Amino acid sequence: MINPPNVMVKEISPSIKILRDVHIPTRDGSYLSANIYMPSGEGKFPALLSLHPARKDVLCKDGYMHIQFRFARQPGTIAFSNETSFEAPDPDFWATNGYAVVNIDKRGFGLS
Repeated sequence: MINPPNVMVKEISPSIKILRDVHIPTRDGSYLSANIYMPSGEGKFPALLSLHPARKDVLCKDGYMHIQFRFARQPGTIAFSNETSFEAPDPDFWATNGYAVVNIDKRGFGLS
């Protein structure tokens, strides 16, 4: 049996700007729902996009991510923020390093 590694879920940095349930219009008049995490300050930022068929709002703090780390040995404690969606980049890490993170509900899923 493989023992799970230590997992630490931390609060996202208060300096990160969070926009929730932003409507992204599509050409047929519908929209996709997105959560957007941006660095503090003004300007344009390179973006990491994740399209979610299982809902962008399924977050690691709800316990859904921990099982994936049981299948491979890890070198140490795994840490990510409480705003990390399942199978998506950690917005805390990327936004504090100058990137925007955009988590989008796929059409017909979640709030899209």
